Amino acid sequence: MEVLGKAKASVLAGISREVDDGAAVSQLAAMEETVSKLYRSISDYLANMARYYASLSVTFGAISEEEIKHRDRVLQKKPSS
Repeated sequence: MEVLGKAKASVLAGISREVDDGAAVSQLAAMEETVSKLYRSISDYLANMARYYASLSVTFGAISEEEIKHRDRVLQKKPSS
């Protein structure tokens, strides 16, 4: 996020020196679009990571259930005292 802050500051500094209002507005709009794309990219990445970890959760849940079944089989074979 530090990089984003520096990029915004740089663009805003350039806009503040712009004498043509139309050019300043165009630069600001372009910056907003670029920032939007960055946030979309981060959002997509996090959504993919969430799906990946949700899948892992299901896998580990299934492994947990298998281990309980193994435990039950072991206990069934336990000799009576």
